[in-house]
Amino acid sequence: MTRKLKFTKAFLVLFFVFFLYALSVVNPAIAQPSYAVEGPTNDVIRVAGDINYPPYEFLDQNGVYRGFNVNMLNAVFLELEMDFELIPMKWEEAQQALRRGEVDMIQGMIRTPEREGYYLFSEPLVTNGQAIFVRKDNQFISALEDLKGRTVTYQLGDVAEEILGWEPGVDALGFADQERALADVLNGHADAFVGNRLTAIYYLQKMRRLEDIKIVGEPMAVTDYCMAVNPDHPELLEKLNGAIKRVKESGVYDQIYKKWFGEQLVDYGITLDQAKRIFYLLLGIMSLSIFAALVVRQWNAKLTKEVLFQTEKIRSQEAAIRQYDKMQTVGNLAAGIAHELRNPLTSIKTLSELVPLKRDNDRFIEEFKEIVPSEIARMDQLITDLLDYARPKVPEPREIDLVSLVENLERLVRPRSEGGSVTIGHRLEALWVYADPNQLKQILLNLILNSLDAIAGMGEGAGSVRQGRIEITSTLMGERGVVELVVADNGPGMTGDEAARAFEPFVTSKRGGYGLGLPMVEQLIRENNGTISVDSTPGVGTRVIMELPAFEERGSRI
Repeated sequence: MTRKLKFTKAFLVLFFVFFLYALSVVNPAIAQPSYAVEGPTNDVIRVAGDINYPPYEFLDQNGVYRGFNVNMLNAVFLELEMDFELIPMKWEEAQQALRRGEVDMIQGMIRTPEREGYYLFSEPLVTNGQAIFVRKDNQFISALEDLKGRTVTYQLGDVAEEILGWEPGVDALGFADQERALADVLNGHADAFVGNRLTAIYYLQKMRRLEDIKIVGEPMAVTDYCMAVNPDHPELLEKLNGAIKRVKESGVYDQIYKKWFGEQLVDYGITLDQAKRIFYLLLGIMSLSIFAALVVRQWNAKLTKEVLFQTEKIRSQEAAIRQYDKMQTVGNLAAGIAHELRNPLTSIKTLSELVPLKRDNDRFIEEFKEIVPSEIARMDQLITDLLDYARPKVPEPREIDLVSLVENLERLVRPRSEGGSVTIGHRLEALWVYADPNQLKQILLNLILNSLDAIAGMGEGAGSVRQGRIEITSTLMGERGVVELVVADNGPGMTGDEAARAFEPFVTSKRGGYGLGLPMVEQLIRENNGTISVDSTPGVGTRVIMELPAFEERGSRI
């Protein structure tokens, strides 16, 4: 009954937290970005942005200025603790305002050699690229050189204007924004459009004309997309670069990038934010329905349990509890695998996506060759450990002299304890056990190394001067025919909850560990017909207590 009640209380807390989160997403006022950040300084940085350049920056149908650049600007100035004023305007006007000193910076601009003569550029926010868009029935344009003699549209002031300037004979037609430039191609008034790939795809989806257009040729002008600063303010550029670095290191950048570029944009008559709000609202309603069903189910389970107690069907109840624990362990194991594999897979995915854009960058290639094999080896080691845990080798038990085995192990681990910070000793009776010697070595080695790591971690704290000690003892429990084998240390110890979960997979406090060491130890002990438990006190130390089948000195089993 106690386990069921705890489960119900935990579910209630999680449900209401989630339901409040769903309501906050549905409320438009909560989801909108701010245009200014309060800070300790009286200076206000004036920031210009393109009024119509989605998904980087644009006014949505509700008149809210949003996009990747807006979110990044808020994150950066939160790091700087400075005030800023964000001023949306047409792109050409934004560039002119920066040159005239009417604004201090532009929140997003493609970096080109020509523009470097006018502005200072921050560390890159994203890698940007231009593409050629033609109608799907166009069979004559497949590359940049095919634009000669054709009418080609572009956005005024965009880097596409420079690209088209390199090609003689192109009838270039500039528009205030990419949406109008694309519409001219769709209406048959122009042959092609050159502009930012992601922005153009956004507009085509908005116009429901994505199926009428195709991209031809190779990506062009693959350049860095940065914040642009007035050359009179180099000190501002230095602050921006530091803040951008911290935003990326904190993980906030990854969340913003995924929001605007990580998923394909959709448009079915509603905005992406509206679709998300509807989804979360429906999810909240569904959660409420599931909650009601679980309450009814919980009540029925409680009645069933009372009937089982009254009719003394204890075996059936215990079997149900064991099955529940088994499924819970499987769930934890699956979640742990997903979590541990996601990190290296994310690194590999990110680098792979950059290959087409940076294949000529020697530094990137060297990083790719170093990082990808390392992440693959990391996943391979995790899978190997999981297989060892899931399918351990069949033990080959025989009589083992504990004194001889432990003394050999002490010689093996002594280099780890040299320097006097930790002493390793034993008080063993001349006892023999019946087990697989290789597996018993693995068990004891794992426990000793765990103790060394725990004591080392304790020593990292300020003012810690206690001498570390690890001791291995054995006692014959003759009445039960087993040998009690104990590995004890005077490390930091564990709380009751930590000790209770010590043998659960993927539960670890060790930096860089997977949390599979003690679960494997427990499994090996069970395979050798033994038992294992943990007795630990915070600030005092930990004792791992094992019981294994005993043998007499000459090898006859007790």
